[in-house]
Amino acid sequence: MHGGRKVICVILARGGSKGVPRKNVKPLRGRPLITYSIDAAKKAPVIDEVLVSTDDAEIKKVAEGAGATVIDRPAELAGDNAAYIDALHHLLRSAGVKPDTLVVSLENTFPIRAPGDIERCVELCDDSVDCVASVTEVKVNPALMFRLQGEVMVPYDASLTPKNRQEMETLYAYTGSILVGSARFFMGQKSVAYGGRIKGYVMDERSSIDIDTPLDFEICEHIMGMSGR
Repeated sequence: MHGGRKVICVILARGGSKGVPRKNVKPLRGRPLITYSIDAAKKAPVIDEVLVSTDDAEIKKVAEGAGATVIDRPAELAGDNAAYIDALHHLLRSAGVKPDTLVVSLENTFPIRAPGDIERCVELCDDSVDCVASVTEVKVNPALMFRLQGEVMVPYDASLTPKNRQEMETLYAYTGSILVGSARFFMGQKSVAYGGRIKGYVMDERSSIDIDTPLDFEICEHIMGMSGR
């Protein structure tokens, strides 16, 4: 609960994955990847319930074993071209989530996020904003980005002038690790889950590691091993 409002965590985990096959249940230091997000949510005192949306029998079994309630997702909302927001709408409708409920969306590919990060994002979600989103500092400024036309490098934005790193503006990227808003807000979103008045919650590089490739798995296992997690 937060401010008298119920708080639920939602995790969307489909069975298909192109970059890393069976990613959501692939073992990371001996545990299926999805269990890290479920455990982080369950260890955050503010979370009242954890819901997982999936089309996959193995993911369902693992999620239920970790203490989550599973909402079965139809196949048409689980394909490569299915929109995240459509699957989120289905979950909220199917679970009968009330409009004023605070919803914490966790993307499953951030296993190092801490329960405390979830707590702080919920605390930041007040009436002055529509949602709170986790962000992290970008490593490469857009002034140093290019498109390739054949073999020719063309500036991504010719209006930007490369400078010394210390002189460049600090910029942040949306990660998707944590996104908090009311169910009413999410149900009103059409193409992406975030939008409107957004409050950013800055997370460090380590906590923002996003597993999308086999190399990401190796890096994450190494970092978690060093920290004893």
